[in-house]
Amino acid sequence: MKLYKYYPPKSKEFILLKSGDISFRFSQKEALNDPFELTPVIEEYPQELITAMDKKLDEMEVEPLAKILIHDLILPDIAQDFCDSSQKLSAHLFGILSFSRKKDHRSLWAYYGENHTGFMVCIDHKSIEIPKEKGIDFFNASRFDKVIYTHKRPKNRSDIFNTFFVKDNSWKHESEYRWIAPLKSFPKKDSLDAKKLDIHTFTLSREKVKGIYLGANASADTISYIEKWANSHNPIIKLYQAVPCQSDFKFNYTPV
Repeated sequence: MKLYKYYPPKSKEFILLKSGDISFRFSQKEALNDPFELTPVIEEYPQELITAMDKKLDEMEVEPLAKILIHDLILPDIAQDFCDSSQKLSAHLFGILSFSRKKDHRSLWAYYGENHTGFMVCIDHKSIEIPKEKGIDFFNASRFDKVIYTHKRPKNRSDIFNTFFVKDNSWKHESEYRWIAPLKSFPKKDSLDAKKLDIHTFTLSREKVKGIYLGANASADTISYIEKWANSHNPIIKLYQAVPCQSDFKFNYTPV
């Protein structure tokens, strides 16, 4: 299965490395365009947590009345703090690398490809290999999978990590395939982005890049830059440019 990543023209220096490889960024919640990302809904604290706290309370040498007060007044606050912390932890712990399964979606070209002036990188989904290990805890979870779209937001699920692959139906047109992993798994650049966020990157070797597609409105400078990069650093890569079809609402991709 082919996957596609759309970029504005200004990203070419960051994405296209002199080694011929491709640099992909894992984005934090604050860098994404959907405020619901990495924000699990936990309205009810897990029963396991209450059971564990009750057990600990029973082991304490406390008067019976004091135990009742602690159970009714203090433990709920502790449990709620756990729920709130889970949301904050998810937002800071994980990053998302998103792709689309569509290579000719005009809306994606418009807002990710900056009004068709940018470019698109094509890879095969098998080129990203996630170790299938059992027993990995939440803090080290990693998964590369398609996004499920629904009108109903998942709530109070014990499999919090899986909810990160559920999005609102309004995003369905993106046909997203995403990789979610701990940011600590990837090297951090010395510089920060415009929002003062750390930049964590994953490098894909050049032989695994299936092609680069230029937008229909790509400037002569952008086309020249990418052509020179390909000729100098990755001569085996295939370059195409989107050309509006004369008979249908679609793009034809012609070799550059």
